[in-house]
Amino acid sequence: MRRAFIVRHGNTFAPGQAPHRLGARTDISLHDSGRDQARALARHFEARGVAFDRVLVSPLHRTRETAAIVAANVPHEAADWLREIDHGPDEGLPETEVLARIGHEALDAWESRAEPPSGWIVDADVHDRGGGAAAENRHAGIIRAQHQRRP
Repeated sequence: MRRAFIVRHGNTFAPGQAPHRLGARTDISLHDSGRDQARALARHFEARGVAFDRVLVSPLHRTRETAAIVAANVPHEAADWLREIDHGPDEGLPETEVLARIGHEALDAWESRAEPPSGWIVDADVHDRGGGAAAENRHAGIIRAQHQRRP
């Protein structure tokens, strides 16, 4: 039986650090806690006999780093359609500054209805085409796995 798993990258901020808007233009590594999260997920999959046969990642380092820990023995394929959105003028800013610029109403519209605030770039067509092509080829998601029987 084949299954697809969608895995988000691990933490990029230290515990207690103020959140910032990071997206397509900010290519940073995982924080140590993010690596710990990836290792925990790798143990989770291993304990359940999950073996990966294909791994798709966005071009960003944090996603490749997470995949390298979770599925260490499988080559990773960069898929541009998995790239995060571009937060435009808010990229890299602390959440307090983002809210000061766009307001709570715009953030609520983004979080509840996927309506991007002014200046944010969401290339939905690229994401839709990539996701659709992946699903048609049975490669949907970031990590595709095959269940392995335990010895």
